Amino acid sequence: MVITIGFVCLIGWIVGAWVPWWIVAAMWCGYGVKLYLSKQSGLENVTSDFLLGMLLIIATVSGFIFGDMTIVMLFTGGK
Repeated sequence: MVITIGFVCLIGWIVGAWVPWWIVAAMWCGYGVKLYLSKQSGLENVTSDFLLGMLLIIATVSGFIFGDMTIVMLFTGGK
């Protein structure tokens, strides 16, 4: 499990550093829709998608650190 979590963290870091901000935002939207449409509820729903959520959090953080993603770009498209 530790190797899997480390691998997901590495992939999230790479995705956040190299993928445009709008792809990361689309991934967050897809994750939200997946959580909303899931048959499970509560904490069980969140823990079942733990790795995907961790990948998205790390991609977002590394996008802010290494990429050109900012809050203004996320909501206005960079204008």
